[in-house]
Amino acid sequence: MNYEQARAYAVNVSRSGSILGLDSIENLMHELGDIQEQLKIIHIAGTNGKGSTGAYLERVLIEAGYRVGRYSSPAVFDPMEVWRINLQSMSHEEYADIMEQVKCACGRRSCISAIFLLACG
Repeated sequence: MNYEQARAYAVNVSRSGSILGLDSIENLMHELGDIQEQLKIIHIAGTNGKGSTGAYLERVLIEAGYRVGRYSSPAVFDPMEVWRINLQSMSHEEYADIMEQVKCACGRRSCISAIFLLACG
């Protein structure tokens, strides 16, 4: 799967909407090896200031020597800028590879609506 096919797949799947509850995303994460269990996550919520707070924390943690992944939506210039590791946006090739893994995982489990989360980036 190349980048264009991956984006088309995500957009097509997102058209079916989402399903309430956590079953879909839990199924997807289980099929992908429950990688979230190995991560330390800071979730920033609220009405105002999420972007600047995220940017501040990202810089502080990088300066402290941490490897920092950040998801921040919406994208301004390129859809891949919402996913970053140590200030570097995800490449189109990385996105295609990950979406291929997600597509295969969803073929094994009922987690299609979880792709809605990926397509909205």
